[in-house]
Amino acid sequence: MLKPQANSTRDVVSLDGIWNFALASSPDIEADAPWSKLIPPKLQVPVPASYNDIFADEKIRSHVGWVYYQRQVTVPRRWSPEDQRYFLRFDAATHRGRVYVNEKLVADHAGGYTPFQANITDIIKPGERFRLTVAVSNELSWETIPPGKIQTLANGKRKQNYQHDFFNYSGLARSVYLCSKPAVSISDITVVTDILESGAGKVQYKVETSQPVGDDKVKISVLDEEGLTVAQANGTKDELTINSAHLWQPGAAYLYQLRVEILSDSNKDEVLDTYELPFGIRTISVEGNQFLINGKPFYFTGFGKHEDSPIRGKGFDPAYMIHDFHLMRWMGANSFRTAHYPYAEEVLDYADRHGIVVINETPAVGINLGIIAGVFGLKAPPTFAPDACNEKTQAAHDQAIRELVARDKNHPSVVMWTVTNEPASAEPGAREYLEPLVSLTRELDPTRPVCFANMGFATFEKDLVTDLFDVICLNRYYGWYSQTGDLEEAEQVLEKDLLGWQDKYGKPMIMTEYGAEAVAGLHAVCDVPWSEEYQGKFLEMFHRVFDRVENVVGEHVWNFADFQTTSSITRVDGNKKGVFTRDRKPKGSVQVLKARWTAKQAKDVLPRHPASHPKSETIRTVQMKFIKTMNMARLPYPDVKGAPLNISKLLAHSPATVNHWSKIAGAHFKDLELPSKNRELVILLSTAKFRSTYEWTHHSTVSAKEGVTDAQREVIAQAGRQKGYFSAQGKLESLAELFTPREKTLLLFIEAVVDGPEVADELWTKAKTEFSDREVVEMITLQVGFPVEVPKPEC
Repeated sequence: MLKPQANSTRDVVSLDGIWNFALASSPDIEADAPWSKLIPPKLQVPVPASYNDIFADEKIRSHVGWVYYQRQVTVPRRWSPEDQRYFLRFDAATHRGRVYVNEKLVADHAGGYTPFQANITDIIKPGERFRLTVAVSNELSWETIPPGKIQTLANGKRKQNYQHDFFNYSGLARSVYLCSKPAVSISDITVVTDILESGAGKVQYKVETSQPVGDDKVKISVLDEEGLTVAQANGTKDELTINSAHLWQPGAAYLYQLRVEILSDSNKDEVLDTYELPFGIRTISVEGNQFLINGKPFYFTGFGKHEDSPIRGKGFDPAYMIHDFHLMRWMGANSFRTAHYPYAEEVLDYADRHGIVVINETPAVGINLGIIAGVFGLKAPPTFAPDACNEKTQAAHDQAIRELVARDKNHPSVVMWTVTNEPASAEPGAREYLEPLVSLTRELDPTRPVCFANMGFATFEKDLVTDLFDVICLNRYYGWYSQTGDLEEAEQVLEKDLLGWQDKYGKPMIMTEYGAEAVAGLHAVCDVPWSEEYQGKFLEMFHRVFDRVENVVGEHVWNFADFQTTSSITRVDGNKKGVFTRDRKPKGSVQVLKARWTAKQAKDVLPRHPASHPKSETIRTVQMKFIKTMNMARLPYPDVKGAPLNISKLLAHSPATVNHWSKIAGAHFKDLELPSKNRELVILLSTAKFRSTYEWTHHSTVSAKEGVTDAQREVIAQAGRQKGYFSAQGKLESLAELFTPREKTLLLFIEAVVDGPEVADELWTKAKTEFSDREVVEMITLQVGFPVEVPKPEC
């Protein structure tokens, strides 16, 4: 289902805002018949938002059953039913939504996190005002995903029970729209990309229309980020090639636009409908024990999250969303999992735009009756049974997968589907339940890997389903729920567990959940659970094990921020496993993660294979001279007088070498004619191109003191991932506000030397007009002398 889009042929009217609100007086919605009357404005709620925490009323917060939203809506007079169709679109209604236009039911949708719509063209005329009533139910049963069970207490009160550990927020938590599109319209688009050996991008597309349309009447254009057309075609299905394609990369997103136009039969210049879909060119694959993005190994760092914030509950909030992403970026996180349901599509749009990697999950959480029973030492009833997880549960799960893939299939940020979280995968019936759903997911999208998050009770000896999946995702809490307070024992148990999975399956492994709860402000010297210090030590213990287990390709901490749950003696005002408080104040463990992930990020800034950047024999010879330094990092520091730093300590094994090295380094920093900021730009770009982690990390700090901004460093880091980055058409023009004309010439010149190494006559002349001969020589010697940590090339 395509997201609503306002353009020359389509209109979108937001229905967000304040709606009248009421609780159902009976579980029987037909008896209440809220659509038949006006709901008074005695209670009003904002949309989008969960309604539970809006009011200071426990009856509303803990209500089980239907609630009613109502407002007046007017269809724009300019809309014409002859050549347009108009719809009500709901981004979500948690967990079931019934929509009434005046007294007519126009939609009934189950599933609380995916969109649905209702065609009202034949019901309401342009310019007509109508009463829109939306009934939303928060009830969960074994016929819903997630599942649950309603209990009627002795006092007649209804209580919702469920197995998942987050609050059952409900309502219209995402946006509502009134939209129009032409009678002959684009109904769906699918884009699949690949990368050819030549570096060109292959783009396969498929367009579905509301009515049959001839291929000569469907025009396809691909636009780059500068708005230039880079490929064209006709027809509802074809394959395009984009030469010298810009790739969508983690941390360095590039988005093309696929513009689809339906042309009139009578007038080829008349566009009946148009839609623009952003997409990125990238590949995803699993090979051996590696997870590859664009053919390169990717290591996941980040979080399991929740759509959860004070007052609005699961209500979408762009301010919280952007702030969360900036906190993640500040920490060096590159990815997250949409635990435990599909997030608002705006979240994925932002991830697409900013190169954030997403593991996308269905709402299938709580398919395990053994978790709660196990925690309290009780005998668990069977999960897969006629009165528990059954064929109707599976049907709801099937629908959830279909709707998730249909909505999110074109997002380049989405790299893997999670079919379910912590199912009873060691119980009889697990394989029969999950295998058809895994097959369905692969059928709907054969381009992405499929996983599920394994719960600790289903050990590698007992689990019945892991062979069905591409990546092993584990949720583990050694040192918290078990081995509590004993991190030494927890470390041993964790390593044994991971090695068991590695030896049995040989697949890449992601720790999709690990964490300990911490109460902000609680401090302790020793290993005291709930203290901030213990949370940090817990994470460090897991990291030590990850670094010793070869197949671990990712780590997602549980959780990004504290979140709300049902009340219990183990959950006081929610779950405290967040490294941020619910209002996004950092706990001490944030610094543990920031130090680890930013160090990993520095190592991953640049291409892993410098040999993929052709160079002349001269440049490769110079490269070889400095490769030895990387291997010298394994030597102990010798006992020398004075306090030489880092590389100098290693070179001190050869006094003659260190003397000459010191003179060269001194000249580079004391005796250059080239201004210090220009010097740092040369060093940063050179180390970016050559993947020199040591120098990049060191000069990130030095360059900041010389006036290089974070934004400039980020662009230079992106240039290190892509040959000819600055010379690409329109690139430097788009960076006009970031670099001066002299700096742009410098970057073009150094990029040409490293990527070439021949410099075109025109660029050479330009460099000579802006820099003296001495400065040109200094630029060249700087870029040769500083990439000292190049991985071993193939000789």
